Amino acid sequence: MHKENIKRFIIGFAVIAIFLALFANRADAATLYITPASYNTTLGSTFTVTIKTDTKGARVNVAEATINFSSDKLEVVSVSPGQTFTMQTPGSPYKSQTKVFFSAGIISPGYKGSAGTLGNITFRAIEVGNANINIASGKVLLNDGNAGDALNGTSGSTISISEPEIKANENIPSPLPEEQQNQLNPNATTTNVPEQPIELQPTQSVLHLSDNVYTTTITITVEDLIHILYILIIIIILLLAAVIYLLVVNSRIKRNRRRQ
Repeated sequence: MHKENIKRFIIGFAVIAIFLALFANRADAATLYITPASYNTTLGSTFTVTIKTDTKGARVNVAEATINFSSDKLEVVSVSPGQTFTMQTPGSPYKSQTKVFFSAGIISPGYKGSAGTLGNITFRAIEVGNANINIASGKVLLNDGNAGDALNGTSGSTISISEPEIKANENIPSPLPEEQQNQLNPNATTTNVPEQPIELQPTQSVLHLSDNVYTTTITITVEDLIHILYILIIIIILLLAAVIYLLVVNSRIKRNRRRQ
């Protein structure tokens, strides 16, 4: 009898422990957070943040988040759904000049993990300074049939915006000092030309045709002359051969006519 009581006590204690462990993993466990948690950018640049959930071992099937941001330093360029919670609820995703809203679900058995993506937001930096992106409110519903809210915390992101660096004449090489130029080209000599005043004389508006005549000088070497002579001789020989051929053909034609 005593042994049976001990056995019942052990079984009951194990059931209670399992129940408490399951309850601890389900209720008030999940978090919503934004990545990257901090980011440095420049004025006019765009960047993207992602809203994620960490279920802390629980299985969830719905996530929801309302995002507030420093609208004086950031503007929303675009929003897109996440890859984990793909079944968007009506009106999601939503964006305005001051906030962004995501609400989406996933079919059973739901999602369990530390980096489930709910949505993405692309911002543009419009003012220098520090900007905050925060999760104002949200929900992470359990996949337990009761849709209990497991959200237990949120964390946002801090953006540091600075002026872009201006690199003037980045690709223009600076001239070398005169000493280095002399070392690179020791044979080069420099002469100082005295500056002379330029006298401007009035000109008459008379057009001389001789000013518009251009002369061209052609220089022919001995080798070029020899090549030209060779070409002329070849042409003459070809012409003579053609004449002889025509004479022979003509004489044959005359002979054939006489025979006929």
